[in-house]
Amino acid sequence: MKPPIYLTGLQRQAAILQTLRYEGYRRLSWRQLLRMNRLLASEKLVEHGGMHVFNSFLPPFPSRAFESLANGVADLARSVSAPVSAYLAVTDACRYRCAHCSKAGRKGEPLGFDDWAQVVAETQDRGVAIVGFTGGEPLLFGRLEELIARVDDRSVSLLFTTGDGLTAARARSLADAGLFGAAVSLDSFDEAEHDAGRGAPGAFRAAVAAIGNLREAGLYAMAQVMATRKRCDPAWLKRYLAFVRSLGVEEVRLLEPMPCGRLLDGHDMWRISDEQRERLKRLHFETNRDRTTPKVSSFAFIEDVSRYGCGAGFQHFYVDALGNVQPCDFTPVSFGNVRREPLAAILGRMQEAFARPRGTCFMLENGAKLAACPCKETPIPSEEAARYVDFSATGPLPAFYRALGWKPPLSSAP
Repeated sequence: MKPPIYLTGLQRQAAILQTLRYEGYRRLSWRQLLRMNRLLASEKLVEHGGMHVFNSFLPPFPSRAFESLANGVADLARSVSAPVSAYLAVTDACRYRCAHCSKAGRKGEPLGFDDWAQVVAETQDRGVAIVGFTGGEPLLFGRLEELIARVDDRSVSLLFTTGDGLTAARARSLADAGLFGAAVSLDSFDEAEHDAGRGAPGAFRAAVAAIGNLREAGLYAMAQVMATRKRCDPAWLKRYLAFVRSLGVEEVRLLEPMPCGRLLDGHDMWRISDEQRERLKRLHFETNRDRTTPKVSSFAFIEDVSRYGCGAGFQHFYVDALGNVQPCDFTPVSFGNVRREPLAAILGRMQEAFARPRGTCFMLENGAKLAACPCKETPIPSEEAARYVDFSATGPLPAFYRALGWKPPLSSAP
């Protein structure tokens, strides 16, 4: 199996010129394009299957999904917002008991296949460029491949999995259905540490095998890890990156602990410091200049005000297994349920609340306030949550939106 190919320098710039073929980008001024290029300068490209990947938060190019993104960016330049990505939790079922599970505490009747097929159709009609399938463990959803096949080429599809059940045959089946790539949760290079965090002996070996099966099937292979205080240590990170490189991982998604699910009440025990967050930002920048290391996509870097900020509710949304529509996976606030009204109506209501890009993570700002909410429902209805948190953003715009010259629409201007 060939190692991943990364492009930097002039090779990278030559590849990026392909994005100018998209009509959406041609609607932007040269000044806007140059500013966007400066923001993307921190991203080396991954060459995969005849396409190039900036990171897993953007669709690969050339592709029709990237055309969807380019059209959305052009709309943003006119202050018309549309979601770029949507994650769909097709099931809450899971054989593991992870200490940091964000889905804990939800009860009710899950959506069926026909419900999800309708959600996929409505999601794509909103112009979404990335559709992510998550859970629980999405591989336990009985008709997953059939649902993935419903995603046409206007969007790219990703899978977020523990690796449990991701055999070689399953990886080939997912690829045949049209899946582009998958992120496997891999918490450590140490088997005992990973298994303990997942509450399941054998979880480490399943995750490692899953990554190999993704590579063999030709899928874009990612590892996903939550950067706890211990894992922010430079020596630990260096060892982890060396390990996932040996597995052939093309990208590492580096999350930080969020105050939700099982961590909602005890988040202070997991919260990383500002110094550790800065370390994660530097790691993103340094590894993306180096062709010999896996690509790192650090949430701390990408969601910083100097980059793209937090897209929750503004350019991203999440639908849980029960049909509740939320700003993101980690924000346990529901703006409506797809069983009771069209997705477009719910998103319109959510985008009125999240009418402006924000420079910091909504949940890191508001997790403690939501934890204090006496409501016993999970997720919390938005009208109840609004009594405790302010959904509107203040402070400086993230650099991406400044580069486009974004201004709030008159209807949402203060």
